[in-house]
Amino acid sequence: MAAMKVYIFGAGASKGSQVHTVVTESPVTNDLFNSQYADRAKEVGLSTKDLESLAKDVSGYESLEDYLTERWLNVQKLKKPWQKESEMRLFGRIALYVWNLLRAVSDTYDETNLYKVFANKLAKSEEEFGLVNFNYDILLDKALSEVFGAEFWTLDDCLNNDLNIVYLKPHGSVNWLIPKRKDDRGISEEGRFDMRVRYDLASSLIFSAPPLQVTDTKVVEVNHPDLNQLHPLVSSRFGNQHFYPLIFLPLTIKEYKFVTGFYEKIIAAGKELFSKADEVYLIGYKARDEIIKEMLKSCKEETILHVVGNGNAEKYSQEILKKIPTLVKGINLDTGFAGYLGIKDDDSGDFNFAETEEVEYDPYDKVG
Repeated sequence: MAAMKVYIFGAGASKGSQVHTVVTESPVTNDLFNSQYADRAKEVGLSTKDLESLAKDVSGYESLEDYLTERWLNVQKLKKPWQKESEMRLFGRIALYVWNLLRAVSDTYDETNLYKVFANKLAKSEEEFGLVNFNYDILLDKALSEVFGAEFWTLDDCLNNDLNIVYLKPHGSVNWLIPKRKDDRGISEEGRFDMRVRYDLASSLIFSAPPLQVTDTKVVEVNHPDLNQLHPLVSSRFGNQHFYPLIFLPLTIKEYKFVTGFYEKIIAAGKELFSKADEVYLIGYKARDEIIKEMLKSCKEETILHVVGNGNAEKYSQEILKKIPTLVKGINLDTGFAGYLGIKDDDSGDFNFAETEEVEYDPYDKVG
């Protein structure tokens, strides 16, 4: 019987998937507040000074996740209501900025993207597989659509579809959007095309009002032109009102309470998927947040863990193996996503794609 493989993707995979120069480079998590993304921040109301201040603060921490988690937890200690409101509004702006930036990253997908190479290799394989994507972007989603014709019209389609592909996105996705709550303040007819008003309203309410309902989520098809522009998203799809992106900020703890029903659904699906895994592949992902640890605990004894990174594969492997005793060490590869796929960089800085069509290369062939 063929091995069941579960592939887990993090920010390093999306960054590594862009092998040619693109307009918007996918950030690894610690680069999220870099000044090169200032225009994307300003579009949704996060000022350049805010971005600079966040970047400076993050520099004093081991990771952006550690910084945001500490700041998030400190909100609960604030005594003045206006202090708490100010912090929640800032987190709302960060969420909208992350959505806007990774939406632009998603627009860089083309035939050279390494997620397409990966999907083509899956298509040729006889092995069972599952996919867990911790990225907000839809680069992998587009590859799955192009290669397999995968259509994820609802969140449930990610768990149960005609192709039998389990595809989980525990941190949310830029094409998952939730209309405003029934009792949220709305936008007047006069202000319906004022984007700044919309984003100010959304950022102030996303974390400071009753929970959103996961059942209200609207999934925009990954190749729909609406996702490449801001204005069409104010359409009748949302009753001409604002919306909230269904994404969860990069915290070491996941604050799922603002969307009712998502956590339970994703945890249950993740545990079921990992309980069937014979091998787990961690690609460009540190696996430091709680949700992946909870999912990995469902792995059966001696499930093999492989880690693909860019210099820290052994470190991340050891961290996970200490916490999940059912896992055993596989291969640690520090050649990045391209190296894992068998694609070599030539002297010009271009990648040799012809080789991948002629040579079946899998550095993990010897495993198991």
